[in-house]
Amino acid sequence: MGKINPAPGLHIIHLKETKPLFPLLQPSFSHSTTPSKSVNTDTNHETNNKTSFKAGPSHTESTKSSQSVTAKPQQSVLNSTNTYHNQKLEALIQQKATLEYAEFREKQLNDEDAHLIASELAKNTLWKTLSLAENSIGTIGATSLSDALELNSTLQRLRLEYNRFGDDGVTCLASALKVNKTLKELHLRDNKISDAGAKQLADMLRVNKSLEVIELQTNEIGDLGMTALAASLQLNTALKYLNLHRNKITDRSLNAIVDVLQQAKTLDTLALENNPLSADAKIKLGQAAKQSKTCVYLS
Repeated sequence: MGKINPAPGLHIIHLKETKPLFPLLQPSFSHSTTPSKSVNTDTNHETNNKTSFKAGPSHTESTKSSQSVTAKPQQSVLNSTNTYHNQKLEALIQQKATLEYAEFREKQLNDEDAHLIASELAKNTLWKTLSLAENSIGTIGATSLSDALELNSTLQRLRLEYNRFGDDGVTCLASALKVNKTLKELHLRDNKISDAGAKQLADMLRVNKSLEVIELQTNEIGDLGMTALAASLQLNTALKYLNLHRNKITDRSLNAIVDVLQQAKTLDTLALENNPLSADAKIKLGQAAKQSKTCVYLS
């Protein structure tokens, strides 16, 4: 169904077990025997901070490191069999299911916890804002959330700051946002996104007509990513605010940024503070901003 390589030389593949029509061998494991996950969960809840929703060690712990997903599972993650449970988180999800603002910030959530929230997001028709900021959600969790976004038609703001999505997680989200027509704000600050992830977002912006705000500050986006975003913004007719504060954009992107200021149709704020741009480049960009017909300015 998919694969990741969380470390050099370490490859993990995701398999779905199917029941054979004609079993030829005795099963080597009894499925009635369940690993002592619940014991670990209870113990961990006792020792963790009261606000922690981390459910103890699981097979997804390795995904918290740098990940590289080469193929999104063909079958939706939301439809796959998942025996993982986090009783405290599940109770909180039910508690917030009828609210417009669902806050799960700083709960030490992992990929499997994100799957539980995504399962609710896929069917929820009340949530307008979902915050999963300051957790430990990686590519696998991003896959679950992207599947849910393809089904959800009411969410307007998704806050994912300070997680571990990386380029592969952003690729999943970008794919979903080519389908989703209601999300207006996407917050991805400090998620280790580089040019590869920025290119995927740029490709999405050529199609998406609902996003008005994208925050990408404190990432690793350089000139290739900036150039790709700039080209898309000349075609996009919805985005108003793009924050690229504290990335790796240099003078090599100067012409591309000037083109954005001159040709972007709806963008009114482009934040580039604390990028390694020269003083001369900043002067030229300031001049271009003053001449912009759409009042684009640089903060």
